[in-house]
Amino acid sequence: MTVTLKKVARRAGVSPSTVSRVLSGHPNVKEETSRKVKEIMEELGYTPNIIAQNLVLRSTNSICVLLPRPAEKLFSYLFSMECMSGIVAQASRLGFDILIASGANEQEELEVVSRLLKGGRADGVIVLSSRKEDAVIQFLKSNSYPYVLFISE
Repeated sequence: MTVTLKKVARRAGVSPSTVSRVLSGHPNVKEETSRKVKEIMEELGYTPNIIAQNLVLRSTNSICVLLPRPAEKLFSYLFSMECMSGIVAQASRLGFDILIASGANEQEELEVVSRLLKGGRADGVIVLSSRKEDAVIQFLKSNSYPYVLFISE
């Protein structure tokens, strides 16, 4: 059975908003109360609902990595493998998840990036290749989405 924030609150004898403040590290919670709530979370095996937290924070902690075309060839190049390895390792250290996206053509790439960003499923994009007059880059710039562009010469 799932352990909810409300169950933790009931067991700790505090309000759900107090449990929420403990989770977010809010300074207006007494140390004793915070310790008690954390002990009960541990005891019950409580895991915060990441989706609910993301709704409140308006963040997904996810980054889209747009693979270059054709995506099938990406992993045959050592440089590309090293880039992906570094991206995944650093994202993990910072608490971000990676969503890998690709498209068969520029229009498909634009659609997938647009869907992920407008749908609130990613906070930004790492573009592993670009072309002059790239529609994806224009979309990212015009909508002020954060992005990083890898350029390999």
